[in-house]
Amino acid sequence: MRLAAIAWRGLRARPLRTALTVAGVALGVAVVAGTLIATNAADAAVRSAVAELLGRADLRVRAFDDAGFTPRTVQALRGMPGVLAGAPVSERRLTVAAEPDRVFQLLVLGVDPAAEPAIRDANLASGVGLAADSPTDAVLAASWAGANGIGLGDRLLLSGDLPEAPALRVVGLMGDTGFGALERGAVLVMGRDALDAAFGVPTPIRYVDLDVAEGRLAEVESAIEAGLREPFVLETEADASARLGSAQAAFAAVALPFGLVALVVGGFLVGNTLAMTVGERTREIGLLRAAGATTRQVRGLFLRQGLALGVLGSAVGLLLGVGVAAAMIGFLRSTRAVLVEGLPLDLTSLVVAAALGVGVTGIGAALPALRAASLSPLEALRPSRQPGRSLAGQLRWLVVAE
Repeated sequence: MRLAAIAWRGLRARPLRTALTVAGVALGVAVVAGTLIATNAADAAVRSAVAELLGRADLRVRAFDDAGFTPRTVQALRGMPGVLAGAPVSERRLTVAAEPDRVFQLLVLGVDPAAEPAIRDANLASGVGLAADSPTDAVLAASWAGANGIGLGDRLLLSGDLPEAPALRVVGLMGDTGFGALERGAVLVMGRDALDAAFGVPTPIRYVDLDVAEGRLAEVESAIEAGLREPFVLETEADASARLGSAQAAFAAVALPFGLVALVVGGFLVGNTLAMTVGERTREIGLLRAAGATTRQVRGLFLRQGLALGVLGSAVGLLLGVGVAAAMIGFLRSTRAVLVEGLPLDLTSLVVAAALGVGVTGIGAALPALRAASLSPLEALRPSRQPGRSLAGQLRWLVVAE
């Protein structure tokens, strides 16, 4: 018997129902595929951001107390055996004013322009980086500056303690990685000495990034733990990724269950469709059994229908999933709620989404298939099962049987 042809004929008999079932499966696969692709884009963005944020540093020594590190501690860290270079970074959350009468809350980072190049590249989208001989220079994240109408050459005023503090001049715009990935881009980078001068007191040094000689990381860590008196935390690239990627993990934890729920609904639609088909085709099933079809063949007939629905729905869902992923990435990039980068069409993500789609539809088809296989020929051919059917209609499925 050409069971595949019979299975396909059963789906074509109710085109609207089949199309709606395929659409339900496709929706679930699309959401799952889109979420996986967007998550991969977010992971790639985090890796890129961390690589720019740490630069050539192998270790970050972060102050545990709000008081930060003293300059003496910074010098001690830089002078430890095995340390090639060190770059201290100060932090303050400040109100920054821009003309005309605009005020922003920014994370202001104070860096040492002479020490930074040994650890990090400038990562500029436009303009120039900080210079040691120009203390009033400042660099902003390009996306944040563009969204707030600030460009190269604009003047900014810090809410410092000294009213005579000079205005800052925007000389560069950073990309969305590195320092530009922090605080959704609401970051200003300037010279640490100029930041100290605006308040008349040293700004707390929050962390020091260290470039360590190859093979001496464990030695440096031991030396820091033995010699540093101020409370501190040691961070590696993995730690920085975990801190920066917390929003990405939350996004995946929220978005992926929606796709799985949609897939379950698609599987329910498949089961409902095949259950209705079993009810409508009961006498045809009886005729097939009477013609010699085994329970295994009848079960396979409906499993083939479920497989066809799953494959069609998954194929359509993968195509839609790329569009869903592009929409998700565009939205996340515009809001900066999650770091995203590109549109990575990872084969593994597509295969996983398709496999879930086919697997869920297979599970949904299992119960109707078992029900159809359990029907005995005599029970299925009883006139009361489907009254009013013509003989031609009853024998229709036998035409394709061999």
